[in-house]
Amino acid sequence: MPEETLFWIATGVVAALGVASLALWGRISGGRQRAVDEKQAYLKGVHYLLVDDTDAAIEALTRVVEVNTETIDTYFALGVLFRRKGELERATRIHQNILLRPGISPRIEAQAHCELAEDYRASGLQEESAAAYEKAEKVAPKGWDRLPEVLEGLRDVRILQGRLEAAVEVQRRRMRLVDGDERGVLAHLLAALGARLAGEGATEEARRFLKEALKADADCVEAHLEMGRFAAKQLADRKLAQKHLERAIDLQPEVIVLAYPILADLHFEGGDFEAFGAFLQAAVGRHPDDPHLRLALARHLRARKLNDRAVEELRLALDLDPDFRAARQELGRILLEEDKGRELREQFAAILEGAPPKASDFTCARCGQPVGALLFRCPRCQAFGTIRWRAATA
Repeated sequence: MPEETLFWIATGVVAALGVASLALWGRISGGRQRAVDEKQAYLKGVHYLLVDDTDAAIEALTRVVEVNTETIDTYFALGVLFRRKGELERATRIHQNILLRPGISPRIEAQAHCELAEDYRASGLQEESAAAYEKAEKVAPKGWDRLPEVLEGLRDVRILQGRLEAAVEVQRRRMRLVDGDERGVLAHLLAALGARLAGEGATEEARRFLKEALKADADCVEAHLEMGRFAAKQLADRKLAQKHLERAIDLQPEVIVLAYPILADLHFEGGDFEAFGAFLQAAVGRHPDDPHLRLALARHLRARKLNDRAVEELRLALDLDPDFRAARQELGRILLEEDKGRELREQFAAILEGAPPKASDFTCARCGQPVGALLFRCPRCQAFGTIRWRAATA
């Protein structure tokens, strides 16, 4: 081969290598720049999350996916932010698109179904939410750390749907995974299911579930209350009813506001007014700082025409809680009956001059939500057995 030809071939090879090297360097430097941009956007996103600036966090994380479309975790973060902001359609679309990606791992698939379930739940689509939770449970890899969360979500959706028996079964599955003791939650669900069946006339099934509730948690207040109601109404077993109602009151004195009418009727039927009074007096002795028990005792004393003693208990109740309107109203009724105009005017003035009426006598000890009645589950944080007399949370 002529030397001139060899020269030009060598020159061409060197030129080609130079072009290739330049292109490779461009890709490397560009990749480094993208990595720097992605890292900076991530840091900005985290910063905005910490200061609770959802819009800025969304903007920063959107920049991340513009730089790198393969960052699935960023898409998950964006979906959660859109859901928090109330843009549920965008959140749902993101999580649906993740599921359309080919070759995703079981963990990513389960997480996408879990987030999709949350999107549907926030949108009020309970059946779709339950189906997504169930799919997440089905495809989840062994040992997936979010599975208890999935089961909690599925349980709560079943409660919202009124499917308490299904909620019970989900809670049983969850209890096999969590370290904490959740027998109390199971007892609440079983008690609510038993109460519903009792109302529907399914006596044997109701009895079975109420017994299961007490077996799951012997100190479940709701289970004792519902068993007491069931024994009084369906079984006509006065002693059994009294036993469970009195146990509920000992466990949580505020329950007297729910149990008093039933207990009063039971003692009236049995003609044992003295025994009822003795129980209430003993309960006040065990829980001297609960104004609800003192109000119950005052009502009992008033029914027995022992107004002076009733007034004494009501004054003690108002010392414990000056804003306890039910106690002040009861005191006003007694003063009105006895035509004690001056004292009646004083009580009326106390109502007018006192603090504005509170939303409720009860609040959630966990999140502080006021509620209009003594419930066994907080409507805000969904915790079981946390509703207490508001002064008890101060």
